[in-house]
Amino acid sequence: MVPNELEIEEVLLIAAVILLGLDLLQLARSKGRQDRRKLNAGFYATTIAVGLIVVSYAMFANMFLYDDFSVIETYSYSSSGLSSVSKLHAT
Repeated sequence: MVPNELEIEEVLLIAAVILLGLDLLQLARSKGRQDRRKLNAGFYATTIAVGLIVVSYAMFANMFLYDDFSVIETYSYSSSGLSSVSKLHAT
C-alpha cells in the first residue's frame, strides 16, 4: 500500500465532512422556519452524511474482524488471535 493513497473509508469521511459543512452553511443562510425548502435540503444532506459515516465505520470494523492488516491502524491495534468482540472493541 502506498502511504499517500486514500482509503475508501477516508474518502467517505471527507465527503461527509463536506456535506455537513454545506449543510451548516445552508442552515445559516435560511431565515428561520420560513424557508422550508432549505431546511429539507439540509435534513437530507445530514442524513446522507450520517449514512456515509456509518458505512465508513462498518468498513473499518470489517477490516478488524477479517484481519485485513493492509491499514496501519488494523496492523497496530489488532491481532489474528483476538476474539471478535475484542476486535470490535479495538476499532
